[in-house]
Amino acid sequence: MRRNRFRLRKSKYYSIFFSSFCGTALTAALILLFAYAGSKADLSSGVISVMLSISVSAGGFFSGYLYGKRKRHKGILSGIMCGAILYGVIFLSGIIYLRGFPPFRLVRYLIILCISGAAGGVTGVNSKIKRPPF
Repeated sequence: MRRNRFRLRKSKYYSIFFSSFCGTALTAALILLFAYAGSKADLSSGVISVMLSISVSAGGFFSGYLYGKRKRHKGILSGIMCGAILYGVIFLSGIIYLRGFPPFRLVRYLIILCISGAAGGVTGVNSKIKRPPF
């Protein structure tokens, strides 16, 4: 007879929070990398804005891909949810850092995150399942 143990990986919201955490970590790592490159190369604000958009879209795509790969259904909806969670993290960090509400230009990042998260979710759902040969 098996015991009913609590397993974190089997919990209901583990996948979405894990994939959102991984997307947030990738976004933060890319932002740090681009900030270092921007400080060494003395880039203009337009180039830095493009690099920030690339890092945000890469994090949204990665989180949507991970969640879609794990759940295997509803790729667009799952990617949009991951993008919305990432936007919430970015918005809250903006509130903490600026000690007030950030400017409304962040709505652009909501759109970028939802589109890239949906693309990642669809890619994750439609990706090949790797199974060992029998």
